Formats: sequence, C-alpha cells, structure tokens
Amino acid sequence: MQHRISVVLCTYNGEKYIADQIQSILDQTRLPDELIIVDDHSNDHTVSIVEKILHDSKMMYQVHVNEVNLGVVRNFEKGMGLSTGDILFTCDQDDLWVNHKVERMLVEFDKNPRCLLVFSDAILVNQDRVPFAYRLWDVNRVLAAMFDQKRYYDELLKKRVVTGATMALRQELFEKTRPFPAQSWLHDGWLAINAPLHGDMVAIREPLIEYRQHGNNSVGASKLNFIKKLKRYTKNLQSIEPMDVQLHKEYVDFLAISGKLIAKKNQTKHVEDCIRFWSDSIKMKHVGRIQGLKLIANCIANQGYQKFHYGGLRGIMVDIACVLRFKGK
Repeated sequence: MQHRISVVLCTYNGEKYIADQIQSILDQTRLPDELIIVDDHSNDHTVSIVEKILHDSKMMYQVHVNEVNLGVVRNFEKGMGLSTGDILFTCDQDDLWVNHKVERMLVEFDKNPRCLLVFSDAILVNQDRVPFAYRLWDVNRVLAAMFDQKRYYDELLKKRVVTGATMALRQELFEKTRPFPAQSWLHDGWLAINAPLHGDMVAIREPLIEYRQHGNNSVGASKLNFIKKLKRYTKNLQSIEPMDVQLHKEYVDFLAISGKLIAKKNQTKHVEDCIRFWSDSIKMKHVGRIQGLKLIANCIANQGYQKFHYGGLRGIMVDIACVLRFKGK
C-alpha cells in the first residue's frame, strides 16, 4: 500500500543534537515524504542548523517558527495539523532513528487496516550515545499484556507505556482526538489512551530509536531501585501530591471528553474505578494517619494499586511512608 509519510519534528533550543536527529531521518530506508519542523521560539541556532541541513537534502520540508512559546503539546498539535500525510511520525529533537524505523512501522499499518497507532521499544543512551544496560520498556515495565488488544486498558490506566518519540499514527486518529486537552494530557498519552476506542494499537518489541537521556529532556526515562525511589518520593511530599492530582485530572478529562466511546467499549466502570483510586490517593495525604491508613487498606482491598498504580506493591509502601509522615489524629 502506498502511504504518504509526514514526520512532525518539534524543536526548542535543540542546537546540540538536532543535526544527528535530522540525519537519522534522512538515512531511512523508506524516506518520509515530508518533514514538518515547528520551532517553539528558540533563542539558539536550532532553526539555522535545520535550514542548512535540509536545504542541501532532497527532503521536502517546512519550517515554522512560533512567535511565542506554545509548549510541547500545542506545538505537536500544530505540527500535526500542518502535515499532509496519512501516516504521521512524531519526533523529538535529540534522539536518533534506527535506519529502518519507518519501513518497519509501515508493515504494521499495512497488515491491519484497523491499526491506528504503532509504537516501539527504544535503546536508552546517554548524551554521547553510550547505551545503558536497560531499555525503555524495562523502565516502563511494558508487559506481555500490551500485545493483547483486549487488555490494553489494563496497562494504559496504570502507566504511560507509549512514548511519542517511538510512535506513528494514522492521520485519522489525530483528527478524531483533536484538540488535545493540554492542561492535563501530553500529546502522546492522549493519542495512546484514545487509540483503542477507535481501532487497534500495535506494540513492536524491537527498539527503533536511540532515546537520548541528557538531563534536559521534556520527558525522560530513568531506572532507579526501590530504595532510591522511596527516598526520592518521601523527601518532598509537595512533589507527590501534584502527581496524584495530575493523574486524577487526566482520567477525569478522559471520561468527560471520550465518555461515549468509553461506554461503547464497556470500559466506563474501569475508568471510574481508576478515578476513584486517585481521588482516594489524594485524600490520604490530607487526613490523619489512621484515616490515611484506612484509605490505603481500602485501595488494597479493591485491588486499586494492582490495577491502577504504576508502582503496584511499591506504590503501597510509598503511600504508607507518606501517610506516616503526618501527625495523625
């Protein structure tokens, strides 16, 4: 099947790594048909580097520079809106693509006309492209359940398993999910959680990008052992509560915006239970120790941590540690 491929590359002060990323796109075994670059009002040499590299290439491209900073979600939404392809690849400014990424992902779209979104694993590398001992899916704990279309929401309501830099989607999915609720969801999470409502989603075990970790990522990946995580989470309770509040808001917005489709997929109770779990998670940090521990016990009894907490058992221990930091009634 003949596709028109658009790559949407959003940039912001990316002069250090942008040349490597663009070259990896130009080196694809299946060259994209267009490259849409939307720069979010950079104050470095990102745009001039982009223009120089692409001017000397055979790639069709557009460069759009925002007059004001839009932020990552609105920037990607703008770029997707400018694209003309039927398959869209979202792209970060500091990674590198394996040279057959486009070709490999197109196989999944061609095999399944219902497939609306494809994503892959990634090789995690440092700023000098030295690989870590683990991959992105090791950090995200992507399980075999992700490869069963009927069980996607078991994972999607628990953790963020789809990273935009590893993702490709049909234009159709973008049109059905815009505008993005930028006050709650990142673009990749919003597209991913809605994809199974409209069609199928496919996970590719093969890592198809080098996902660079350098300390300035908009969203990065790190693998810490439990003790380090516990210390990090309990060191500052102010950083924990906004996370709970954010997750609660995300799922409330998901139900409010996509409620009819959620009902058609018989997922309403599942989403409502998820919202209730994060509501209880917020409450337990505002009550006394005894009440907080009761809420934790109730969440355990309802299997809330198992179903909805990205940390599972670790999440229970973290919440207990947080609750015990309060002076109970």
